Amino acid sequence: MAGRREQIVQAALDLVSEEGSSGLTMMNIAQRIGTSDAALYRHFRNKLEIMEAMIRKFGSDMVQAAREAAREAPDPVEGLRRIMRTQLEHIVRQRALPRMILLEEIHLKDEVLKVEVERVIRGYLELIQEKLREAQEMGMVPPDVDIEVAGISFLGTVQSSAMLWSLNPERFPLLDRADALWRIFTDSIRLQG
Repeated sequence: MAGRREQIVQAALDLVSEEGSSGLTMMNIAQRIGTSDAALYRHFRNKLEIMEAMIRKFGSDMVQAAREAAREAPDPVEGLRRIMRTQLEHIVRQRALPRMILLEEIHLKDEVLKVEVERVIRGYLELIQEKLREAQEMGMVPPDVDIEVAGISFLGTVQSSAMLWSLNPERFPLLDRADALWRIFTDSIRLQG
């Protein structure tokens, strides 16, 4: 059963990536995996439960990729650079994230979805702040830099860039701008290294 649930979630992510939130219907998900929409209810109670699983999967994959990128880095500053690059690459591969953030259900209709999105963002933010603290302890980030605010700035750089890219990939080539985004972030907190 876990395999079928994962298949449903991936189909839903693909639909949002390709068609936006309007494509996320039980019928479209069922067609994508070759079953009936009634069969989906054996695995999920409703579309909101599928959306919750989508957020959880995307968030888990994103944070895991970021952790792996940072783990391979020789120092925390390089770890942060690799995290940013990895996140931007992850977003380009899976266009669903920027579109999911805009879904009305997350912001207005469902408290469970809000909590799940916040959990994912906080997990990612904790990793960024951990690397910033390590860099600060090594003298690579000035002692007067507020690590919490710097982490939010990092997150904002990635999220706002992802949103612009999702609206118009040709006008805002995300991966082509990765190095410039990194430089702007490092300049903003006077990062050394």
